[in-house]
Amino acid sequence: MPDRVNGFPAPKIQSGVSARDVALLFMISHRSGSRDDLLAHKGGMKMRLFVARVIGALNCAFSVIGICMFLYLVNIHWNNWPGNPGPLSWGIFVILSTLSLYLVGGLAFYGVTLLKGNEVGLRPTRNILIAEIVYFALDVCLFWNHTAISHSALTIGFWGIAEGPFMPQIVTGYPVFGLIVIFILMRIGKRRVAQVPKE
Repeated sequence: MPDRVNGFPAPKIQSGVSARDVALLFMISHRSGSRDDLLAHKGGMKMRLFVARVIGALNCAFSVIGICMFLYLVNIHWNNWPGNPGPLSWGIFVILSTLSLYLVGGLAFYGVTLLKGNEVGLRPTRNILIAEIVYFALDVCLFWNHTAISHSALTIGFWGIAEGPFMPQIVTGYPVFGLIVIFILMRIGKRRVAQVPKE
Protein backbone atom coordinates (compact mmCIF):
# COMPACT_ATOMS: atom_id res chain seq x y z
CA MET A 1 0.00 0.00 0.00
CA PRO A 2 1.46 3.52 -0.81
CA ASP A 3 2.71 5.72 2.05
CA ARG A 4 0.62 8.71 0.91
CA VAL A 5 -2.74 9.04 -0.81
CA ASN A 6 -3.62 12.32 -2.57
CA GLY A 7 -0.96 14.08 -0.56
CA PHE A 8 -2.20 12.74 2.82
CA PRO A 9 -0.54 10.00 4.90
CA ALA A 10 -2.21 6.68 4.26
CA PRO A 11 -3.76 5.14 7.39
CA LYS A 12 -2.03 2.06 8.75
CA ILE A 13 -4.26 -1.00 8.57
CA GLN A 14 -3.92 -4.66 9.26
CA SER A 15 -4.15 -7.34 6.61
CA GLY A 16 -7.61 -8.68 5.91
CA VAL A 17 -9.36 -5.29 6.11
CA SER A 18 -11.70 -4.61 3.22
CA ALA A 19 -11.22 -1.82 0.69
CA ARG A 20 -14.40 -0.16 2.00
CA ASP A 21 -12.95 -0.01 5.51
CA VAL A 22 -9.72 1.43 4.15
CA ALA A 23 -11.63 4.21 2.38
CA LEU A 24 -13.72 4.95 5.47
CA LEU A 25 -10.65 5.08 7.71
CA PHE A 26 -8.90 7.44 5.29
CA MET A 27 -11.91 9.79 5.20
CA ILE A 28 -12.05 9.92 9.00
CA SER A 29 -8.33 10.70 9.31
CA HIS A 30 -8.61 13.37 6.60
CA ARG A 31 -11.62 15.04 8.25
CA SER A 32 -9.84 15.00 11.62
CA GLY A 33 -6.93 16.87 10.08
CA SER A 34 -9.33 19.36 8.53
CA ARG A 35 -10.94 19.99 11.90
CA ASP A 36 -7.53 20.61 13.46
CA ASP A 37 -6.74 23.11 10.69
CA LEU A 38 -10.12 24.76 11.20
CA LEU A 39 -9.53 25.09 14.96
CA ALA A 40 -6.11 26.63 14.32
CA HIS A 41 -7.70 29.00 11.81
CA LYS A 42 -10.36 30.07 14.31
CA GLY A 43 -7.71 30.68 16.96
CA GLY A 44 -5.78 32.92 14.57
CA MET A 45 -8.96 34.80 13.70
CA LYS A 46 -9.65 35.49 17.39
CA MET A 47 -6.18 36.96 17.84
CA ARG A 48 -6.55 39.02 14.67
CA LEU A 49 -9.92 40.31 15.85
CA PHE A 50 -8.42 41.21 19.24
CA VAL A 51 -5.66 43.26 17.61
CA ALA A 52 -8.22 44.94 15.32
CA ARG A 53 -10.23 45.95 18.39
CA VAL A 54 -7.09 47.39 19.99
CA ILE A 55 -6.60 49.49 16.85
CA GLY A 56 -10.24 50.58 17.09
CA ALA A 57 -9.77 51.61 20.73
CA LEU A 58 -6.64 53.60 19.86
CA ASN A 59 -8.50 55.29 16.99
CA CYS A 60 -11.22 56.43 19.36
CA ALA A 61 -8.77 57.50 22.08
CA PHE A 62 -6.59 59.58 19.76
CA SER A 63 -9.67 61.13 18.16
CA VAL A 64 -11.23 62.19 21.47
CA ILE A 65 -7.93 63.52 22.84
CA GLY A 66 -7.23 65.34 19.57
CA ILE A 67 -10.62 67.06 19.46
CA CYS A 68 -10.24 68.07 23.12
CA MET A 69 -6.80 69.47 22.28
CA PHE A 70 -8.28 71.48 19.40
CA LEU A 71 -11.06 72.92 21.58
CA TYR A 72 -8.53 73.78 24.28
CA LEU A 73 -6.29 75.64 21.82
CA VAL A 74 -9.25 77.54 20.38
CA ASN A 75 -10.39 78.46 23.88
CA ILE A 76 -7.06 79.82 25.12
CA HIS A 77 -6.50 81.83 21.92
CA TRP A 78 -10.02 83.20 21.62
CA ASN A 79 -9.83 86.96 20.86
CA ASN A 80 -6.04 86.67 20.99
CA TRP A 81 -5.14 84.81 17.83
CA PRO A 82 -1.41 84.64 17.00
CA GLY A 83 -0.11 86.36 13.85
CA ASN A 84 -2.95 88.91 13.55
CA PRO A 85 -4.70 86.85 10.83
CA GLY A 86 -6.55 88.48 7.96
CA PRO A 87 -9.49 87.17 5.85
CA LEU A 88 -7.25 84.92 3.69
CA SER A 89 -5.53 83.46 6.76
CA TRP A 90 -8.91 82.78 8.33
CA GLY A 91 -10.05 81.03 5.16
CA ILE A 92 -7.01 78.75 5.25
CA PHE A 93 -7.60 78.17 8.97
CA VAL A 94 -11.18 77.06 8.34
CA ILE A 95 -10.09 74.70 5.54
CA LEU A 96 -7.32 73.14 7.65
CA SER A 97 -9.60 72.80 10.68
CA THR A 98 -12.35 71.17 8.61
CA LEU A 99 -9.91 68.72 7.06
CA SER A 100 -8.36 67.87 10.42
CA LEU A 101 -11.70 67.29 12.11
CA TYR A 102 -12.98 65.28 9.14
CA LEU A 103 -10.02 62.88 9.22
CA VAL A 104 -10.04 62.54 13.00
CA GLY A 105 -13.82 62.07 13.01
CA GLY A 106 -13.52 59.34 10.38
CA LEU A 107 -10.85 57.66 12.49
CA ALA A 108 -13.24 57.63 15.46
CA PHE A 109 -16.15 56.33 13.36
CA TYR A 110 -14.19 53.37 12.00
CA GLY A 111 -12.65 52.87 15.40
CA VAL A 112 -16.12 52.17 16.77
CA THR A 113 -16.70 49.81 13.83
CA LEU A 114 -13.57 47.86 14.76
CA LEU A 115 -14.52 47.79 18.43
CA LYS A 116 -17.77 46.10 17.44
CA GLY A 117 -15.72 43.33 15.83
CA ASN A 118 -16.39 44.39 12.26
CA GLU A 119 -13.10 44.21 10.39
CA VAL A 120 -14.52 46.16 7.48
CA GLY A 121 -13.17 49.19 9.32
CA LEU A 122 -9.55 48.17 8.70
CA ARG A 123 -9.36 49.38 5.11
CA PRO A 124 -10.90 52.85 5.74
CA THR A 125 -8.69 53.27 8.80
CA ARG A 126 -5.67 52.42 6.65
CA ASN A 127 -6.73 55.04 4.08
CA ILE A 128 -7.21 57.71 6.76
CA LEU A 129 -3.81 57.02 8.30
CA ILE A 130 -2.19 57.28 4.86
CA ALA A 131 -4.00 60.60 4.33
CA GLU A 132 -2.73 61.85 7.69
CA ILE A 133 0.86 60.92 6.84
CA VAL A 134 0.56 62.79 3.53
CA TYR A 135 -0.96 65.73 5.42
CA PHE A 136 1.99 65.77 7.85
CA ALA A 137 4.49 65.61 4.99
CA LEU A 138 2.85 68.53 3.18
CA ASP A 139 2.67 70.45 6.44
CA VAL A 140 6.43 70.11 6.95
CA CYS A 141 7.18 71.07 3.33
CA LEU A 142 4.86 74.10 3.29
CA PHE A 143 5.01 75.50 6.82
CA TRP A 144 8.47 74.56 8.10
CA ASN A 145 10.58 76.09 5.33
CA HIS A 146 12.59 79.29 5.68
CA THR A 147 9.86 81.58 4.34
CA ALA A 148 7.12 80.09 6.51
CA ILE A 149 9.24 80.20 9.66
CA SER A 150 9.83 83.90 9.09
CA HIS A 151 6.05 84.23 9.58
CA SER A 152 5.89 81.58 12.28
CA ALA A 153 3.30 83.40 14.38
CA LEU A 154 0.85 82.91 11.52
CA THR A 155 1.95 79.71 9.77
CA ILE A 156 2.95 77.73 12.85
CA GLY A 157 1.07 79.54 15.60
CA PHE A 158 -2.30 80.29 14.02
CA TRP A 159 -2.59 77.53 11.44
CA GLY A 160 -1.00 75.15 13.92
CA ILE A 161 -4.14 75.48 16.02
CA ALA A 162 -6.12 74.05 13.09
CA GLU A 163 -3.92 70.96 13.30
CA GLY A 164 -4.65 70.49 17.00
CA PRO A 165 -6.70 67.31 16.39
CA PHE A 166 -3.55 65.66 15.00
CA MET A 167 -1.18 66.66 17.80
CA PRO A 168 -1.53 63.50 19.94
CA GLN A 169 -0.89 61.37 16.85
CA ILE A 170 2.09 63.50 15.78
CA VAL A 171 3.72 63.19 19.20
CA THR A 172 3.31 59.40 19.38
CA GLY A 173 3.79 58.55 15.69
CA TYR A 174 0.55 56.56 15.77
CA PRO A 175 -0.25 56.89 12.02
CA VAL A 176 2.97 55.06 11.10
CA PHE A 177 2.72 52.31 13.71
CA GLY A 178 -1.03 51.89 13.19
CA LEU A 179 -0.54 51.63 9.44
CA ILE A 180 2.12 48.93 9.83
CA VAL A 181 -0.13 46.86 12.13
CA ILE A 182 -3.11 47.20 9.76
CA PHE A 183 -1.02 46.10 6.77
CA ILE A 184 0.09 43.02 8.73
CA LEU A 185 -3.49 42.22 9.79
CA MET A 186 -4.80 42.53 6.24
CA ARG A 187 -1.99 40.37 4.87
CA ILE A 188 -2.59 37.67 7.48
CA GLY A 189 -6.31 37.84 6.72
CA LYS A 190 -5.70 37.20 3.02
CA ARG A 191 -3.45 34.24 3.80
CA ARG A 192 -5.95 32.68 6.18
CA VAL A 193 -8.80 33.07 3.72
CA ALA A 194 -6.72 31.22 1.15
CA GLN A 195 -5.89 28.48 3.67
CA VAL A 196 -9.42 27.86 4.98
CA PRO A 197 -10.02 24.09 4.77
CA LYS A 198 -12.84 23.20 2.43
CA GLU A 199 -15.04 20.18 3.09
